[in-house]
Amino acid sequence: MLCFGTKLPSGSMSSIPWRSAGIKYTNNEMFIDLVEEVDAILDKHGNVLVADVKGEVVCNSKLSGEQCLMGRYGREGSGTD
Repeated sequence: MLCFGTKLPSGSMSSIPWRSAGIKYTNNEMFIDLVEEVDAILDKHGNVLVADVKGEVVCNSKLSGEQCLMGRYGREGSGTD
């Protein structure tokens, strides 16, 4: 969990160093893209000989004020995060 306090250090404009203070959006939105790339080599019968999967999570946040964001990922029902 990633949270930032509400008390600002002296001389700071925002408690989040990379975010300007007082940001207001007309629509509070959060866009999350899961980008996956699969590379595989198959034999002539369609059996997988070698496979590689790469992925990334790309976020675009348009939320007003300061947020507390908690992310969780894992296979559904596996009990792992």
